[in-house]
Amino acid sequence: MRMRSRLKFPLALGLGAALLVPVPALAETSLTAFDAARQALLSIWAELPLTARNVTLTDGPAAGYGNYTPHQGSEFRTGEPIHVYVEVLGYGWKDNGDGTLSELLDADLNLLNAQGTTVASQEKFLTADIKSREKLLETFLTLDATLTAFDPGAYKLQYVLHDRAGGKDTTFEVPITLVAGDASAASSSATPPAQ
Repeated sequence: MRMRSRLKFPLALGLGAALLVPVPALAETSLTAFDAARQALLSIWAELPLTARNVTLTDGPAAGYGNYTPHQGSEFRTGEPIHVYVEVLGYGWKDNGDGTLSELLDADLNLLNAQGTTVASQEKFLTADIKSREKLLETFLTLDATLTAFDPGAYKLQYVLHDRAGGKDTTFEVPITLVAGDASAASSSATPPAQ
């Protein structure tokens, strides 16, 4: 019994002391701690390589950071839109001189066959200039592709990201399988004829 009263007593003192501190002072202390933590994070960020993470095939374009519906499996019919969600870390910012900063991200796309040979490519498949008045640390891209002229089989979508503001690059691959069947024909046959 005495052990319990000893454990509760310091806790009661701590709670009593916390209640004596005005709420705005607690908020200011928390905000100061948050700002210090953010500055430390920005220092770590500057040392990060350009990084692609949470690369996910999705059922459509992402609605926001982390807000997407994963695609079941990795199969797509010829002509079916392919959506890839990716979070990007370690990029730099360009000062635009007007109080805004820009993330300048480009992506090249290479289509690799099962043997790893490039069968198609498109430079600057995506070009993004994301402006803000803050150094944003939560950036995502939705990379869309539609493959219409390729035989069924295993492929990889190989993306090469370029950070024009920070002078960094990274490459990542997404395995997919094209299956027989025309997506446009499948979607039009699923639509009932007009009356």
